[in-house]
Amino acid sequence: MATRTFSSREMSVLGPSRSQTLEGQQRLEGSVDSPLLTQNSMYVGHSTQGLNARLSRRRRDNKEPPSRSCNCCCVVCADQSVKVIVQNFGRLDSIGNAGLHLLKWPFQTAALVSLKVRMLDVEVNTKTLDNVSVQVRTSVQYQVEDDRVDDFLFRLQDPSAQIESYVEDGVRSMLPSMTIDDAFLSKTAIGDQVCSRTETEMEAFGVTILSVLVLELKIAPEVRAAMNAIQASKRLRESSIHKAEANKIMVVRRAEANAEAMHLQGQGLARQRVAMCDGIAKIIAMMRERDSGVDQRQ
Repeated sequence: MATRTFSSREMSVLGPSRSQTLEGQQRLEGSVDSPLLTQNSMYVGHSTQGLNARLSRRRRDNKEPPSRSCNCCCVVCADQSVKVIVQNFGRLDSIGNAGLHLLKWPFQTAALVSLKVRMLDVEVNTKTLDNVSVQVRTSVQYQVEDDRVDDFLFRLQDPSAQIESYVEDGVRSMLPSMTIDDAFLSKTAIGDQVCSRTETEMEAFGVTILSVLVLELKIAPEVRAAMNAIQASKRLRESSIHKAEANKIMVVRRAEANAEAMHLQGQGLARQRVAMCDGIAKIIAMMRERDSGVDQRQ
């Protein structure tokens, strides 16, 4: 069988070379600023491969606030919003503040923990006491404690997932004991109770829960239409009651006016008859004086 040798130009048409493939993988993985930083500046890690790409992806997902810290070889420069945790052979060596830090590479590594207030959106699906399915959208504001960044870094694998689980458990433990109307009226109370419960659980990991806001309670469109129909029927019933009360008042007032008119009319008739009797008596008295022989019975 005859064989054919391809030129470099033909090879580039057929497919990328091994060197081009490796260069593409390196571009996808991202460049490495320093081998002294751990894989994840917020959580524990050991490799620095693709650090920039992962940090950019986290910031796009709003999971990690951007940091202006920079590093180069054996130097780490941290801004005011982060803490620098230095490890010597994997063991905690020191916790540094903002500024310039010199490391003994490759024996020492550094991890950056942000102290900024972070926000986590949590959506929970549950049911109320009157068997209405509702989706609760909450927003959690939390912050790493300044003096407990080591607990946050070494004891938590995924802080967002941990906080989300506690918030979901707190919401699901409260909403089934409320009706849908009570849930809409108690959004602030629900947020405060979930915040207190979550803060108690996360305090052991150096995380402070600042607030839990219940942003929205979503219900199905059919349930919303039924609730609106119920409210409309209640308003119509109240309107009918008020209209009947108004008619009753009008009838009573009209009857009272007629009774008062008849009473006054009777008083006038009685006075008229008294006046007539007085006139007849006066006439009889005058006739008696003129003619004393007239019989009174006539």
